[in-house]
Amino acid sequence: PPAGFGLFRAIESGYELWLAGVELGLRGGGAGRELLAALFATPQGQKTWIVRMQRGSRYAPAVAHLLAGFGFRLVGDTARL
Repeated sequence: PPAGFGLFRAIESGYELWLAGVELGLRGGGAGRELLAALFATPQGQKTWIVRMQRGSRYAPAVAHLLAGFGFRLVGDTARL
């Protein structure tokens, strides 16, 4: 069975990682890092420069930490995702 998924959205100059998720029982064991590595290794992933996340989510610190490992940083807030 799949351990997770990811969806890209085309934007003006590349892609946004629009949605991604990992099977709940696999969180905390490296599955998120492996999923992101696989997603960012795709042609779309190599052209991704935006990832939005809900900062109020209980997973926000873990997601921010994972994304930082791939060169992403928090730059601001948006009214909606």
